[in-house]
Amino acid sequence: GESTAADNPFAGGAGGAGGRGDDRSEDDDPGAGGGESDESGEPGGADPPRGPVRVSFVPGAVDTVAGSVFPLAVNIANAVNVAHAPFYITYDPQLVEFVGAAEGTFMNADGTSTTFQATAANGRVLVGLSRFGRGAGAEGAGTLATFQFRALAPGTGVLAFTNNSVKDPSMRNLPSIWTPAQLRVQ
Repeated sequence: GESTAADNPFAGGAGGAGGRGDDRSEDDDPGAGGGESDESGEPGGADPPRGPVRVSFVPGAVDTVAGSVFPLAVNIANAVNVAHAPFYITYDPQLVEFVGAAEGTFMNADGTSTTFQATAANGRVLVGLSRFGRGAGAEGAGTLATFQFRALAPGTGVLAFTNNSVKDPSMRNLPSIWTPAQLRVQ
């Protein structure tokens, strides 16, 4: 049930310990340590955890009744230098309808200005979320956005991510795993 970003640099190799694909320039970590071992290439130290950014719905499973409106957050974790998160949410328009959306606090928690857009049509919500400027991206974990849907009719389905990516300030794709939500309407 997980979809991986199309240009995941980890897709080709199982090793990952050699540092290929995750080299950082000296500008990426200006305040780490004394600077003497910044270019050593050795694992460990004060580097942030490696591995894909994780994006998921919270809750991961929704059980509701027809006629009710329910919230669904999109959370991010293991984020390093994230500046853009464009994606679609797809859903069965016979089962639910999009009601509204609000930007979360992850991208602008440090005071950086952001832009947020959520537009629905034909069983999908187009979402754009970006930080302004060329500064460092957001780090850590938090909520990208919260969405509201109305349950229309009994049935089961999936709220899924498509055309999804997580990008750094230079518009480079970051490795990411996106997890859908299961839906049951009674």
